[in-house]
Amino acid sequence: MADVNNPSSVYNRAHSSATPQSGPIYQDLYNASGQKLQMQNGQYPAGISRVEWYVMDNSGNKTVIQTLQ
Repeated sequence: MADVNNPSSVYNRAHSSATPQSGPIYQDLYNASGQKLQMQNGQYPAGISRVEWYVMDNSGNKTVIQTLQ
């Protein structure tokens, strides 16, 4: 169990260093050439080589929170 009350616990250190996330999480799909792909009728298209999930801050800056390659 996470030791929320211990400020030096792994849980608290990870939580404090994480990017604040509120609002929607977006995803971008890319092929091997780095071109963005679009979902097709709610399905993932063929040829995906990378997916990025990201959030946007209040200034419109993208922060990638996870990448799958």
